[in-house]
Amino acid sequence: MNTENNTNRGINHQKAHNIAPNNGKKRVRRLTPEEIEARRIQAEELRIEKRQTFIVRFIFGTLVYLLCCGIIFGAVFSMYFSSEEPDILTLQVLDSKGNVLSTSEGDKFIINNVPYISATELSYLYDFTLAGDKTRVSLHFHNADESLSLTKDSTAVSINGSSVRLTAPIIFTDDYYIPLELIRNYFNGVTIVYDNEEETARLSVKPDLKSYLRLYTQNDTPQA
Repeated sequence: MNTENNTNRGINHQKAHNIAPNNGKKRVRRLTPEEIEARRIQAEELRIEKRQTFIVRFIFGTLVYLLCCGIIFGAVFSMYFSSEEPDILTLQVLDSKGNVLSTSEGDKFIINNVPYISATELSYLYDFTLAGDKTRVSLHFHNADESLSLTKDSTAVSINGSSVRLTAPIIFTDDYYIPLELIRNYFNGVTIVYDNEEETARLSVKPDLKSYLRLYTQNDTPQA
């Protein structure tokens, strides 16, 4: 009986001895210097990769933004500065009765996709004297104290002493060529009729005009 009890005590003692280490705290192994250096290098490479990714995305986003701005600016520029005249292949100058005084084909008056009228053709519509040289010229209108000053290769025009800016320059070759927009926007009494079927622009003026030139304000509407 005593022998059995002693045996049991030994077994119980052995079990208690085995459980105790399992309930104790685990030791944390300290990293070696080589492992610390490897982790530092890995963290540095990760930071470099993130920085490079940010730079690439920033550059790509900037390029896309600039491209979009360029497209928008180009569209606005094209809408604002493009000529308002439709495509025309023939320019005719008519008198007040509808008689054709002058006819020009497209290769004569379309310059850089802009319609022009020569000083010679303009003289069929208005009575003026032209004075100057190949660089600068003035048109002095008869029966009116008005003048128009033009400078070669310049978009600046002086109308009765006041300067206006055109979207296309004055051109001089064998004659002075004036953008049609100047006639449409700053001349009194002129009528410009477009025939889309015949691709022709016809210019005429009202007879007995007392004033030829006019500077329009924002509240004014140019007369046809």
